[in-house]
Amino acid sequence: MKHRTIIMTDTAPVKIVQEDWPVIAHGCYFSQGTERESDFQSIEKLEIDIRVRKHADGRTLVYGRYKLTSEDRDDVWRRSGYVYTADISTNILMRAIIIVGAEISDIDAPINAISDTVQDCISDFSPVDI
Repeated sequence: MKHRTIIMTDTAPVKIVQEDWPVIAHGCYFSQGTERESDFQSIEKLEIDIRVRKHADGRTLVYGRYKLTSEDRDDVWRRSGYVYTADISTNILMRAIIIVGAEISDIDAPINAISDTVQDCISDFSPVDI
């Protein structure tokens, strides 16, 4: 069994058994300094990750992290996460993903990095008929 501790926004960190909490949606962004726009040449590495995990009993975790490693300043970390204790609608999950993306965003991120990560995560859900 592999355990993972996840930093939350509105509660203490949670510890899960990964096998009991499969990832049902995931979005990520990764960039190295040489691939960046000229304004960001000093950045060595940017990682953005948003995940949704769901337990068989309906509990859901929505969490994300932003890590910026730079030559000219200390690393920047931002984390956000929420626990839903009951089975919730897809619309609420979408809003939670957007909130997590907003909370981990940073002024130094490329313009579309956060929004692309949020959209990647949301696109993992099945389309709905309207």
